Amino acid sequence: MLHGSRESELASHSFTFLTVALVLTLTILGWFAWTTWVDFRVRENNARRDLQFEDLRSQIVYLDEVLTMSACMAVETGDAQWEERFRTHEPILAEAIRRAIDLAPSDLEARAAQETAAANQSLLQMEHKALAFMRGGQQGAARDLLMSAEYDSWKRSYYQNMIRFTTSRSPLIRLQQLRGTILHLDEVLTMSAHMATQTGNPKWRQRYVENEELLLAAINEAVENAPGLESGAAAEETDAANAALVQMEQESFALVDAGQLSDAQALLNNPDYRQQKEIYRSAMERFDEHLEFVTIEANRANTRRAGFKVAATCFTVIALGVIWIWILVLTRRRQAALALSNEMLAAQSGRLELARAEAEAATLSKSAFLANMSHETRTPMTAILGYSKLLRDRGDLSLAPSHRVDAIETIQRNGDHLLHLINDILDMSKIEAGKLVVEQVACSPHQILGEVEQLLKGRIEEAGLDFTIEYTNPVPEHIETDPTRLRQILLNLIGNAVKFTERGTIQLLVRSIETAGRAQLQFDLIDSGIGMTADQAAQLFHPFAQADPTMTRRFGGTGLGLTISKRLAEMLGGDVAIIQSELGAGSHFCITIDAGDVMHARLITGARDLEHALKLEASGENESSALANYRILLAEDGPDNRRLIAFYLQRAGATVVTEQNGKLALDTALAAEATGNGFDVILMDMQMPVMDGYEATVELRSAGCGVPIIALTAHAMDGDREKCVEAGCDDYATKPIDHVELIRLVRCYEGRLAA
Repeated sequence: MLHGSRESELASHSFTFLTVALVLTLTILGWFAWTTWVDFRVRENNARRDLQFEDLRSQIVYLDEVLTMSACMAVETGDAQWEERFRTHEPILAEAIRRAIDLAPSDLEARAAQETAAANQSLLQMEHKALAFMRGGQQGAARDLLMSAEYDSWKRSYYQNMIRFTTSRSPLIRLQQLRGTILHLDEVLTMSAHMATQTGNPKWRQRYVENEELLLAAINEAVENAPGLESGAAAEETDAANAALVQMEQESFALVDAGQLSDAQALLNNPDYRQQKEIYRSAMERFDEHLEFVTIEANRANTRRAGFKVAATCFTVIALGVIWIWILVLTRRRQAALALSNEMLAAQSGRLELARAEAEAATLSKSAFLANMSHETRTPMTAILGYSKLLRDRGDLSLAPSHRVDAIETIQRNGDHLLHLINDILDMSKIEAGKLVVEQVACSPHQILGEVEQLLKGRIEEAGLDFTIEYTNPVPEHIETDPTRLRQILLNLIGNAVKFTERGTIQLLVRSIETAGRAQLQFDLIDSGIGMTADQAAQLFHPFAQADPTMTRRFGGTGLGLTISKRLAEMLGGDVAIIQSELGAGSHFCITIDAGDVMHARLITGARDLEHALKLEASGENESSALANYRILLAEDGPDNRRLIAFYLQRAGATVVTEQNGKLALDTALAAEATGNGFDVILMDMQMPVMDGYEATVELRSAGCGVPIIALTAHAMDGDREKCVEAGCDDYATKPIDHVELIRLVRCYEGRLAA
């Protein structure tokens, strides 16, 4: 489920990342396309405006010269036709200047156009004044006004301002400027030639000479930079027509120099001169038309380039959109698949969770059943084993009939067997639940082997077997392991050997070995019993399994002993393995455990520590005084167990007060404390009516009672000891009660002896 969720989350994040990246890319491309188109439109508009502006400039230059020439010719000749021409072109010039101000590409050129308009206004005022003098018959005053320094000053200001807004921005605009310059200079030369022939004034000839060079330079530049054959041919034709006009005008100047003014005027008014003038103007018109055509084509080319950029950008956007849609489809499909997978995983997880809950419930039920079974079986087992042992140990069996002795021994033997089966089942349950905990404490392997030998001595002698323990090399005096579990393993294995060996020997070889730098104890158990086949040996360590189903009927047992022993050995850092077994010839088992840190332990060879067994015997001999002067409160609801436990305690010398539930025990203990005659130890059964032992212990501790409390319980499951200690108990004893162990446990607490 987590893996599917992780994949779904990664797919979602990838899709989000791709979407954001695509949106950013499309935004950038869209911005690029938009800016490209806007830039193109701006450039196109600027180019169109510049062309219009240059066209207006050319018109202004040309119209200014037309007005100047018309005013001068009207003053010199008195011909009303020139004054009419002046008045016709005057509003056209004013409108051209106004439009030039509106279309100026920059503030600098706008100011230059405005100053040109101001200079033009001053020139128009002087020219109107000169025309008024001419109409009043003051031709000399009119001529002097147009030839005055003030008029020349305004004319120069006019030309300077015109130059300020004629900066070339592109070759086409420069050609447009050249066209206007050629038209202007042509008009200047024509007017200068006419004025020179009319007045004979050398100033007009000087003006002609100055502008002639400028006109030739402008025409040559136009010819060199003409865009295309047609505009080049028009420029060359203009140059040829200009050369013919210049030649005729030079001839008129020669006639003026000879004093033949009328012939000079006739030369400039004859048809040949007018024809060349028409050719000149026609060539300029064709040059202008082709220039306009080239300009349009350039704009179209720019439009195509901009359109290509925009189209490429749009195509890229569309391609990215298609890719994004494709990725979106794939992502959605993957998300759908992941969603389906997650649903399946969720359903499976739900089923697993339900199964886990059911398994936990079953485990809890099993634990509750085992705990209840333990309590319900161990409680009567205390009475059965206790009273049978009491009959055996305290009765005069020599006087009893043999069948009565056999009955007592049968009860004792089968009771021990039943208790062993209960312990095996509980241990297996703890191991499978992972709740069996082993400890690591210092202990004597020699003492443990002595205890095992003493415990099995009766069975071995009864079976008529020869049992020996041999040390093949020095063994540490003390090791670090769990002595209880090691004792349990040895009892199980040796007990099995006794059970399956009808005659012969059982040999236990003990040695100390080092494996991977750690010390281990190895026990080799060799018997001459019935043995096993290879198939039987392969099933040997499986729970509830025996070598042969008939073994259960013949020898008894649950088939748990070897499984428990192997698991316990593994928990102790070793193992239980079958080395060899032959049907009818016996078996060889090997037991290993981790010995812990034995670097500083003393090594012992062949010695057997029977101290514990001797203590047991001594405890039996001194049992009548072991608990002398002890006052003990016994809380036990079972009357049989209450009488049995009280008997053993009283036989050991203790004064015993008994109660049948926790409430009575609580009241008795507190009352004794109040009178100053308190108890030295309280033995508290934990399962009692009215008030159980847990609640009674809590109440005693809450009341400030510090008397040691030892829990008596038939519960032997994992956690029962902790539960008792948590309630306030000092120690813990399980049923069936071993009276020797109980006396030893009571003696561990000094108690408060009665005064």
